[in-house]
Amino acid sequence: MNNLSTSLRSLSAALCVAVAIAGTMIVSAPSAAFAAGSCPITVSESGSTTVYPALIAAQAGFQAATGCTINIVGNGSGAGLTALLAGSVNIAASSRPLNAGAEQSGLYAWQIGGDAMVLAVRNSSAMSSITQITQNQVQGIYNGSITNWNQINPSATSMTIVPRSRITVSGSYSDMLRLFNVTAAQEAAVVTASGQPRLTTSQDEADAACNNDGQIVYTSLANLLTYGPAGSGCLKALSLSAGSSSTYVAPSVTSVQNGTYPAPRQLFLAMQKWSVVGGAATTDNSANVKAQALVNYMLSAAGQAAVAQVGFVTASVPSAQPIPDYDVTLVGAIGLGAIGNITGRWGQTSACNGWIRADAAHVGAVGLAAIGKVTAHWGQTGFVAP
Repeated sequence: MNNLSTSLRSLSAALCVAVAIAGTMIVSAPSAAFAAGSCPITVSESGSTTVYPALIAAQAGFQAATGCTINIVGNGSGAGLTALLAGSVNIAASSRPLNAGAEQSGLYAWQIGGDAMVLAVRNSSAMSSITQITQNQVQGIYNGSITNWNQINPSATSMTIVPRSRITVSGSYSDMLRLFNVTAAQEAAVVTASGQPRLTTSQDEADAACNNDGQIVYTSLANLLTYGPAGSGCLKALSLSAGSSSTYVAPSVTSVQNGTYPAPRQLFLAMQKWSVVGGAATTDNSANVKAQALVNYMLSAAGQAAVAQVGFVTASVPSAQPIPDYDVTLVGAIGLGAIGNITGRWGQTSACNGWIRADAAHVGAVGLAAIGKVTAHWGQTGFVAP
């Protein structure tokens, strides 16, 4: 007997078993609406303060769609990824790519949006002559070779440049070093010489520039939307040129999308590899399963609407979920393993939809609807690592 015939016969047998079980059990069908507190699952997230506004914008929609709660903590990309590797959170946000070593070997990261490294100063009369800057000048500010604003614009009044910088676990800090070719030692010496403390959050950056002439910060499109011309108006973004070019481009969603802005960034959600590839910890750990649902939500139309709402660049919504519900066992293909996982948990119920991967139909109960979800995608590709 060939493999196809064997697989079809095995599938038929599995479905017969499922129908027989269904006939002997009463499986409740929970309402699609969730009472407050009815779903006791909490997804723990920590990480980038840059990504934070997008997650906050998506929070209500995600919680309504999944019935669970998400706890969002903005403490820096590095801190969030470290917590994720230690297993103290289910998912982490990062405004920088994964570093080589433990991060790349232990984590998967999905890009959920785009951003720009925005160089900004106070929108004031004292800073009116400062409207543009080159990448080489930014490098000079943060390596200590440029110290006065009249070195940026000779017509500017003599004023000491006060460079502000993020805490070293920040993804913005790492990206600034990378994008402007500044060493950590150079940057540390400049920060020490400024006499100013490191800034913890993206909002701290906006506050620093908005309240102090002479200071320069690096921040995000989300902060530009809130504090720039469309917001409170206290923050002025500087047009940026590549290298020492005389072509300056203002940071915006459009200039990042069309590739003309010379300092684009990416926004990510990361999970541990073991938590999205096979095994009971993947299929039955409700918090991890709901964290997987957050990845899917942020790369859905609703999630991308939240990304755009706060001023970030949207990512393309994929044709299939990044972590497909119908690939129950996350083996990369839809087959008998998924059916076996469902029948092994037959009749289990929860106040939450999609609470374990065997509830593939997201109805709060493991039954025929889940098998139908799997068979509708039989033989198709399942989970594909990012």
